[in-house]
Amino acid sequence: MEISFNLSDEKLKKILNGYFVWCDKNEEQKKYPGLEKRKTEERKKTLLDNVYLQKVSDDELADKILEYSRKLQGPVNIKIGKPKVLGEIKKLKRNILYIINSPDDPFKKADKILEGEYKIPIFYKAFWCPLFQAQYPELLPNWNNKTNKFLKKLGINLTTSKTTLEEKYKLFSEVFLHLKNLDNRHDFYTLDHLTHYGTVIPDGELLIDELKFDFDEWVNLNGTKKSIKDYSDVRNRKDPELWNEEYKWDVLSKINNEFFKETMAVDNIVEKIVVLEKNNPTSGSFVHYTNLMDLKEIAQRKPEIVLNSLELLFKGDVILCERIDNIIKEFKKIKKDAGIGTPLFGYLLAMYDYRKYPLYKDSTFQNFKKVIGKEKEWKSYTLGMKYQRFRELCLKMGDYLKKSNRLENLIARDIEVPVGITALDGQDYFYYLDERDKKNSIYNHLIKFLKQAESGDLSTRNYPRDFKNYEMKVGFGQGVSARIPWVAFLGKDQKVSKGIYPVYLYYKKIKKLILAYGVSETNSPENHWEPIDNAVLVNEYFQKQFNEKPDRYGNSYVFKVYDVENINNLKKEEVDNDLNKILAQYRDCLKIGSGKKVKDMKIVEKIEHLHKYILSKGFNYSLKDIANFYLSLKTKPFVILAGISGTGKTQLARKFAEAINAKCELIPVKPDWTDNSDLIGYVDIDNQFKEKAIIRIIKEATSNPQKIYIVLLDEMNLARVEHYFSDFLSIIETREYDGNRIVTKNLITDVNYKEEDELKELIIPENVYIVGTVNMDETTHPFSRKVLDRANSIELNQVDLDWVNESLGKMEKLEDINNDFLKAKYLRFGDLPENEKEYSKKIIDALKGIDRILKEADFQIGYRIRDEICFYMLYQKEIEDIISYEEAFDFQIMQKILPRIQGSSLRVKKIIVKLIRYLSGKEDFDENNSVEDIAKIVNEVPRNRKSINKLLFMLRRYEDDGFTSFWI
Repeated sequence: MEISFNLSDEKLKKILNGYFVWCDKNEEQKKYPGLEKRKTEERKKTLLDNVYLQKVSDDELADKILEYSRKLQGPVNIKIGKPKVLGEIKKLKRNILYIINSPDDPFKKADKILEGEYKIPIFYKAFWCPLFQAQYPELLPNWNNKTNKFLKKLGINLTTSKTTLEEKYKLFSEVFLHLKNLDNRHDFYTLDHLTHYGTVIPDGELLIDELKFDFDEWVNLNGTKKSIKDYSDVRNRKDPELWNEEYKWDVLSKINNEFFKETMAVDNIVEKIVVLEKNNPTSGSFVHYTNLMDLKEIAQRKPEIVLNSLELLFKGDVILCERIDNIIKEFKKIKKDAGIGTPLFGYLLAMYDYRKYPLYKDSTFQNFKKVIGKEKEWKSYTLGMKYQRFRELCLKMGDYLKKSNRLENLIARDIEVPVGITALDGQDYFYYLDERDKKNSIYNHLIKFLKQAESGDLSTRNYPRDFKNYEMKVGFGQGVSARIPWVAFLGKDQKVSKGIYPVYLYYKKIKKLILAYGVSETNSPENHWEPIDNAVLVNEYFQKQFNEKPDRYGNSYVFKVYDVENINNLKKEEVDNDLNKILAQYRDCLKIGSGKKVKDMKIVEKIEHLHKYILSKGFNYSLKDIANFYLSLKTKPFVILAGISGTGKTQLARKFAEAINAKCELIPVKPDWTDNSDLIGYVDIDNQFKEKAIIRIIKEATSNPQKIYIVLLDEMNLARVEHYFSDFLSIIETREYDGNRIVTKNLITDVNYKEEDELKELIIPENVYIVGTVNMDETTHPFSRKVLDRANSIELNQVDLDWVNESLGKMEKLEDINNDFLKAKYLRFGDLPENEKEYSKKIIDALKGIDRILKEADFQIGYRIRDEICFYMLYQKEIEDIISYEEAFDFQIMQKILPRIQGSSLRVKKIIVKLIRYLSGKEDFDENNSVEDIAKIVNEVPRNRKSINKLLFMLRRYEDDGFTSFWI
């Protein structure tokens, strides 16, 4: 099998040498390969010795195997107890004798034991590979998870399903032999240790990533050269509109003089931090003031620790990233929630010596990662590693700027600062790049788009939502890669499914990127492009150039065609100018103020508007989150929002209500609520009913039947939900149509107190919707199935810490929304029209397969759940432009089925694994496989992704704790 490294031999030699440099600084690590060799020799004398195996009893052999497993790296011995070993002792002995005595090819032996007929459940690679290495020390290396991760960094994939294990092991062996030949100091034991260096040790990770990114090649790209020239011109003429950063050199020099005027000491360290605080600019590249406030508080509590930490930071011998990460750990011990981030260390180090250390702003680093396509590879960096990588880039850029002779020297505090000897020059360029590209350029987004289109990654979250006052939408396909990925720019009231818009169409097969006057295919647009000189349809272009029709988008018009066989062919200035021209034409085509009234908007348009409104208020929910919340409320007027604290559960309900001009009443649930009197009200000593907030809301809603009312039960499981809410839930279940109005049974029965006439007529109005927020921790109560069966339980646990609110400008509420927006169309399955029942058969067939699995642990689906899933899926048809059928079904499994699964019995584990098999369509695993193995097998499955990920979480929890449930 051919070895295809993504690094040259010269670069590989640097990694091999870097390992020894690291070992020389770490005495313990230096001893590691020798210790592993001695363990191998011990194994040869016992477990791999024929004489020993013949005379040892099964019980003694089991003890020796357990002793061996405890010495292995990782959690191998956690799953292997003596009963398990004794239960498999004959097979284990058979396998070991097979390793020693069989004349079979060693790689065939490995395949037979790990994947073939000699495979023993639980005894996986981590158990057998050290024995393979002991028997064949120069042929079969030790293979573990670090191996896979390390070799993947070098372009070797051992996790592919396209080759057999025997072929993979041969490839692995050939890779190690090749590396050994490149540096004869290495053997298979040091190379095994090298995988640790390259995947766990920051020094090694950073070295590999540095070698994989060719700075010299990037800096000589046409687009990069142009951006450096632009930066140089702007900075040299000190254009205040485009560059106003000269103050950095002056401020940092000033702070350095004041900070180090006196030597740092325990009794003045707080004063030193005050110097940083008072001189810190409030904008630009500098640190947020809260970081300095936290640092000051830590110094006030433990001045000696802050003193020692700063001395270590400025002058320590340890690698910089480890210094930073260790200091953060120490500071967090003193103030757990301290905002001690990378920008703080950038400020401290740049203040100390800006010739060597740059300021740091995370958006600048993140932007550069996007520019060069390293978001994923550099994503796992610690805070210290992020700063060290950015510093190296800044030093290289500073050096390049010096050699290019483009920049003029700066004057800071009347002292000339030569160009290129400072890390701050490099930082200033990257900061300028970030700020400029945020405002003006599509080029870097387009380069990223073209690279991603070839990768199979369908994510669009890292693209801006708006560009030059237009909504920017990116499409790579749903579930599978689109043949023609696209980037569209949408004006007001224009949609990809119905409208006109400038659009980039990437025809991957022929490597052509077309900037087009886009025309929607799904529905005919109401607007039209103004007459375009020499306009050619995409259809006509393809016929003329290739004598064929395009796969899609033939009715759009060609503005410009770019040959992107080589991405470097794209010229930044040309690309940006072309887009500016077509955007100017687009503005002229759209009629100002021609927005539709709410009554003319379709459901999809309303939901899209809601989403934009909520984003404009600074809250980050996806369009699908909003659409799912809408469908859940329409299906049943009781929805549970679950998740860890701070994920925006309360704000989702409040901002949703605000966007549709509904009334949202928040009712905080108290831990001492024990019956419905705490929610509804009670009779006092004078025989008068003292109503609670929910009764007041119901009365108000009854008198305003077209206005939507959302009752928000905040932290509803602080008390037992069944105690105070079960009666209310039962009343919800009595909903039925009376003409065109949904009614329920009376909310309050057996009324025999004052004002009884008004109360005894009270029902739950059709325009009242209950939303409960829940946290699942030691302070709260679990839910019964009665509650879970009656609600959609939406989990909000995904937090994007990199997300920054990019304002969409002022968005108006949907003022004229009435209750028809959320009012249920269906209440009973039997009342569905015949065509809807027919449509539901497909849904029910899928549920039957799930139900057969759930019955094995008594979690079977009832009629109520069946009906409500069908209703949700029927409503989904109206918004299929936002949520596909497959996505909707995934939401329902996640929200209606999985929350009911919990327990500690083996039956629970088995149904979880069977559900993963059913939902993924993969059959090659069972409950004896590890979570990691199952996760790898189903990793590429696009359908039912949310449910599969949740089931993997539940399975992992079962293996870790012996108990599992949906709830965190």
